[in-house]
Amino acid sequence: MKSVLKKRVSFHDTDCMGVVHHSVYAKFFEEARVEWLYSSGLAPYHAPANDFVLAVLDLNIKYLKPLRVGDEFEVFLEYELKGLRVTFKYKITLDGVKTTTGQSLHIGLNSELKVVKPPKELLEGLKALL
Repeated sequence: MKSVLKKRVSFHDTDCMGVVHHSVYAKFFEEARVEWLYSSGLAPYHAPANDFVLAVLDLNIKYLKPLRVGDEFEVFLEYELKGLRVTFKYKITLDGVKTTTGQSLHIGLNSELKVVKPPKELLEGLKALL
């Protein structure tokens, strides 16, 4: 599992208890996934103007330890291909200690929001990166 995003917690990411608000972790996962798509040359499949996008079908997050303002953390990413679906698995660490895990299930949609098979180029790109 490779770190795809290094980030520092900003004040606006936290709640009144001084920890990262639970909803922000989905944003951290999204940022890591998009960064990975860009660095892998697969960014066009994240663009809304494209005729194919990977839409989120399901999202799960497990909170193990809180992150606080100023914490420098890393997001690690893995993925699996199964038929028409792609599952991304995430792990957030702080100083090497796991703080959060999660996964998101994605399915391909065309510009009319109909479920479609991923383009051959995307499948080949994903398989090459496994």
